[in-house]
Amino acid sequence: MVLALQGHQVPESFAWQHVPRLVEEYEAHANFRLTAEERKALLPYTAAMPLYAAALDGFTNDPARQIRGRLPFLRLSDWLLAHPAAMTG
Repeated sequence: MVLALQGHQVPESFAWQHVPRLVEEYEAHANFRLTAEERKALLPYTAAMPLYAAALDGFTNDPARQIRGRLPFLRLSDWLLAHPAAMTG
């Protein structure tokens, strides 16, 4: 969703400071609070999704083309892992 919202921009320009509030809104509407472990997992889980999708590309007819198409997502994963405080505000 980060890329869908601002896919043309570099990851550091995303409004990361809003993520904690978005999580709070999610919790309020779900009537359920995330555990401390779930909160800690938000960043690695977010970073892992594009990596998982890229791994599946190895099973396609044209893996190189598929992975090239995922470069913006892979750059996001790389940036998130290098900036672990990004999603905590």
